[in-house]
Amino acid sequence: MPELAFSDASKTSIGIHQRQGKRNSPSLWNVRNQDQFMWDGGVKTLEMQAIVPLQDTNEMGGTIMDLFPKLSKIKLYDSLAHSIYQRDFDPFVLTRALSAYQKSIYQENSTFDDWKNKGIVKDSALVRGFKLFDEELNCTACHSGSSFTNNSLQNNGIYAKYEDPGRYNITADSNDIGKFKVPTLRNIAITKPYMHDGEMETLKEVVEHYKTGGKQHFNQSQHIQPFTLTNQEQTDLIYFLNALTDKQFLD
Repeated sequence: MPELAFSDASKTSIGIHQRQGKRNSPSLWNVRNQDQFMWDGGVKTLEMQAIVPLQDTNEMGGTIMDLFPKLSKIKLYDSLAHSIYQRDFDPFVLTRALSAYQKSIYQENSTFDDWKNKGIVKDSALVRGFKLFDEELNCTACHSGSSFTNNSLQNNGIYAKYEDPGRYNITADSNDIGKFKVPTLRNIAITKPYMHDGEMETLKEVVEHYKTGGKQHFNQSQHIQPFTLTNQEQTDLIYFLNALTDKQFLD
């Protein structure tokens, strides 16, 4: 849903025939800055990623062999394929076109950007919240850079035992159990629910989880350590996270 920064507001996404997906649908905002895709990082390019939901039985439930005879009959698609790629509408065209569109979903125009790039400060709570996030809590160990993610895979201790083992599904390495991709925090205020399975509904719940230091899973990231916040500090931290919402969503 574009108005939700291309997330869907569901705990786990609904696919073909109302089948329940296994994971939460992450935002596509600034996806061009990522170098691995899916929550488990199992796909390395946007072009390859486009094929995955098309053929997943819980998502679109199709096959490439069935899909392209239908799509190739649509004159507009075929005409554009010849105009842009000099070839018939085929899997190459589909994956490149989808990737090109997704890479265009990019903008950094939030209240935070006004302060960071232009020195415009509308509320000191933003500055205090970012200082907590960056310097005191070291959240930038994972949520770094302009997209607020280092694109790594981490176990953030949300469970002591994971029903969905995450990266382990790809590698079969027990050191990867419970590891999922660190999501961007851009537009985090409008892309709830949170975590790979949509387990948390509010940013306050997320902060409370990290305050506890996690459930101490054996693969839990060393960066997840317990901490305390005053009521004002927690308010400031969440204020900063809200300030990462792009202005177009505030109208």
